[in-house]
This record gives sequence, C-alpha cells and structure tokens, in this order.
Amino acid sequence: MLSANETLRENKKHFSLEIRRVEVGDQGSWTCKVWNQAGSIFRNFTLEIIDFCDYFLMDEYPAKKVPEKCVCVWFLTPTNIGRRVLIG
Repeated sequence: MLSANETLRENKKHFSLEIRRVEVGDQGSWTCKVWNQAGSIFRNFTLEIIDFCDYFLMDEYPAKKVPEKCVCVWFLTPTNIGRRVLIG
C-alpha cells in the first residue's frame, strides 16, 4: 500500500516508485513484486539515506542558504536481478 508520500509511475513497460519528502526512516530493505499470467517474482533492494547536512546545521549558517541538493542524498543498491518477468 502506497503512502501519501509515494507515487507509482508507469511509462510503457517501465515502473518507478517516487518517494517525496524521503526520511531516514524510509531506509532499509524494500521488496518489489512483479506478476503476470506467467507467474511472479520478487526482488529486494536496500535504500540508504546519507545525511551530509550536519555542517549546514550550525547556528551561524542560515537555513535558507542550505543547498537543496544537501536536503536528501540517497543511493539505491539493487540485488542480483536474474530472470525477468515481463508485464504485458
């Protein structure tokens, strides 16, 4: 079930999950399930949230000057893909 911060997007045979206002609590193991008449597969991946912003949290550095790219830096580490099931 998607939360209010999550959007599933479809573009032909490509799907993506967009997480707006990502938080440290969103990091961890995620599972993607794909299925069709031929069967289903699951793929796990890890979402890591890395915070580089401590430098900008000092009192003498105004919040309005914090670079937007510093707000959230994240990386996706997919596991081995293996056999694919096409959605059709």
